[in-house]
Amino acid sequence: MTEIHMPTETYVSFDLETTGLDPEKDNIIEIGAVKFRGEETLDTFHTLVNPHTDFSYYVKRLTGINSRELESAPEFSDVIGEFTSFVDDHIMIGQSLKFDLKFLAAQGINPTNNFYDTLDMAKLLLSQVASYSLGSLAVHLKITQDTPHRALPDALLTRDVFLALLKRAEHLDPELISHIVNLTASTGWTLRPLFKKIYQQKMQGSPDWKDTPIESKRKFTAHYPPLRNEKTSEEITPLDIEYLTGILESGGALDKALPAFEHREGQISMMREIARAMNTEKHLIVEAGTGTGKSIAYLLPAAIFASRNQTPVVISTNTINLQEQLIDKDIPILTKALGLSGKIRATALKGRNNYLCLRRWASFQQKQTFSGEEMSFLLRLLIWTQSTTSGDRSELNLNWTEDSIWQQVCAQSDNCLTKRCSYHQRGDCFLYRIRQKAAAAHLVVVNHALLTSDLTTEGKLIPSYNYLIIDEAHHLEERVTEQLGFRINQYSILKHLGLISRRISKKAHSGLLSNISLQIRSNSLSPAERRQIEQKISELEEYVEDSSSHIYDFFDQALLFIEHNTKKQGDYERRLRLTPVMRTQMTEEGLLLPWQKLKAILTDIETTLKQLHFAIQDAPFSDTPDYVNLMTEFSSISQSHTKLLYEMNSIISEPEENSIYWLTYRENSGDNSQSSLPQGNSSFPNLTPTNDNASNNSSTHNSPTSPP
Repeated sequence: MTEIHMPTETYVSFDLETTGLDPEKDNIIEIGAVKFRGEETLDTFHTLVNPHTDFSYYVKRLTGINSRELESAPEFSDVIGEFTSFVDDHIMIGQSLKFDLKFLAAQGINPTNNFYDTLDMAKLLLSQVASYSLGSLAVHLKITQDTPHRALPDALLTRDVFLALLKRAEHLDPELISHIVNLTASTGWTLRPLFKKIYQQKMQGSPDWKDTPIESKRKFTAHYPPLRNEKTSEEITPLDIEYLTGILESGGALDKALPAFEHREGQISMMREIARAMNTEKHLIVEAGTGTGKSIAYLLPAAIFASRNQTPVVISTNTINLQEQLIDKDIPILTKALGLSGKIRATALKGRNNYLCLRRWASFQQKQTFSGEEMSFLLRLLIWTQSTTSGDRSELNLNWTEDSIWQQVCAQSDNCLTKRCSYHQRGDCFLYRIRQKAAAAHLVVVNHALLTSDLTTEGKLIPSYNYLIIDEAHHLEERVTEQLGFRINQYSILKHLGLISRRISKKAHSGLLSNISLQIRSNSLSPAERRQIEQKISELEEYVEDSSSHIYDFFDQALLFIEHNTKKQGDYERRLRLTPVMRTQMTEEGLLLPWQKLKAILTDIETTLKQLHFAIQDAPFSDTPDYVNLMTEFSSISQSHTKLLYEMNSIISEPEENSIYWLTYRENSGDNSQSSLPQGNSSFPNLTPTNDNASNNSSTHNSPTSPP
């Protein structure tokens, strides 16, 4: 690919140090800036600023600036003219620029320059970075950092980060860059001029640049045929336990390969017991304390056994993080030490919501309008999907808002077309491919949630296996409880209704109804058919908008009910089991009335959704992929709504005979701070031999905000 650069552009990277985070109360204490063109530094600017106030010990320690050296520093009014002259009309570069610009605005300085935020660039171009702080970006990009949290060094570092990110942007496919520029034409996206300039430079350098369609650039690795799993206990090749012991002994293979390897008798004992259990096909429970080295203790016999017998061993962990640690670190270290790299195949398999659905992703891109968060998400995924071969959301550092949008494009089961999907037919489906890969793996690493789901679906999610290792087994009961019950909270209801319709401006909505409105404009419907559909859309939009007040009223009353019938126990959640006596109390204390009002409007939404579905089915829509995708999404949302209404009703009005229900509430819970919305329930199934169902409705309260 041809290297391109933009030497004619002059930039000014700058940074401010302040006494705090509030521009209305705190003051600037240091300004640093560097003027540059390409990698050439043209000039620098630096000054301390007298804030005429003391500031916290934390800021002094962070910056190394003390009050004494600021006493002789100039006033802000004395340096701002020189600073603005230094910046002139050049493009401004900064890390988290909004923060710095707010402090300048508080002093009456409002630059009209174009500006590029390295934070926005990093989120767009570096999908997998765990942290987007300036220091973390520098480490990731292998840039040396000097004197952090001082204005001029941070401005210089921001320049270097910008140039490194610019090179990454220059290497994007020109067709993709053009698509990004067109998508953001009327959005006011601050990085658009930069991407437009890159595209123009690319076209000047290679005017005949014609590439294959964006979607076909993804490179998939070859898959191996599935492992055989039909061996009987008489046919298996047993593990040589003494050979395995030698690997873990001092002077063994691991000791020679790993400088920090530590001989542990407990690890060897655990490994030997696991090997015996696999040889004899016996169940085994091991309690291993911290420092045992349990991962290697079970991975060693599992890997050798699976390889020699060509039979998969499934390993279940409590968290996705541990899954990834086993796949990315522990298993590669072990196989390399044994000289078996590439010979033992290991795959992490997660729940389907962790994988991108290409069909839903294509449908998402066809939306008529995007909120600011949705546009940011769209741009990030446009770049990510060019390189990912897994479609795994763990490759994306998503905040909680973006994670909510992810639910619109992930591979949910209730709207999957399976073999009818064109992406599945072409072999591009991420979920289908990872399951194929798992079927060919010696070690299949899953988590407890997926293991439980596989049991409830009679083995439809994990390839057939005879050997299972459950790590962190003390968490299994909790995960089973979560999988077999259900959760409802205020935020989940609002999020669900936002999929139907969400107002993003005075005249614009997003969601299912907005997509239907777009679809009917491009079809030749009769005036009567169009009016009927538009009427149902209008009714639903009104119902969804009106429902939020009923949701808030219900959860407010639920909170009062919990507080009245439980005692506060510090930071522990309050939990109230809904026994028949408590249900009588619900009626007496007025919780039933707000539920009836909420139930009524949710029922109206359910009824009108069905009417709209019938109206669209009866209308002469063309049987295009867009229409099929829309109707699949429609069916999924309708089913989710019916399920939500049924579960809510079972909690409050019509409990099932073999179910257990709770209301729970935790003040100042982490969930609240994350969602900024009142929270509802969680579920804890009753784990009994009779497979009784159980549900737990928890209500957590925060000050109401507008629906998502």
